[in-house]
Amino acid sequence: MIRLAVALCTALGGALVARTAAGYGAEDPFALGLTVLIGAGLLLGAVEQWRRAGRVRALRADLAAFAADAEPSPALRPWIDAVRAGRPLPSPPVGFTAYLLGLLVMLGMLGTFMGLVDTVAGARTALAGSPDADSLRAGLGAPLAGLTRAFGTSVAGVSASALLGLGLT
Repeated sequence: MIRLAVALCTALGGALVARTAAGYGAEDPFALGLTVLIGAGLLLGAVEQWRRAGRVRALRADLAAFAADAEPSPALRPWIDAVRAGRPLPSPPVGFTAYLLGLLVMLGMLGTFMGLVDTVAGARTALAGSPDADSLRAGLGAPLAGLTRAFGTSVAGVSASALLGLGLT
């Protein structure tokens, strides 16, 4: 069941990231590169979650087969020893996915700020060098491309992070 959730979240996140990347094509290599990095982070996190789900499945099988008088498997020994001794349960190791959740959002925000910088610079140039309304309209095309970068990379980063985080539950 956990692996199914991981697979569905990865597929949905991958589709959103791929749609964003396809929108950039060759028009904006920087935004395309950020989106590809976001997709790679999503895939790395999905692999880690897939492996984690396998470990959870193995531990559940060990627990189901464990009898009170039997010797626990090496995977269960730290938890059983802690319960018997009245100590707190050992915490599982922190995986790479926890870091990726923040990194994916950060990459999306980087694209946002780079796009907004392009928008402001392009708008300033268009307004300063436009004697009439037609040239002003033509000059505002580049700043609008900056807004496309800004919000597209944010959508990819935030959605990939959110969907990767669903696999943690």
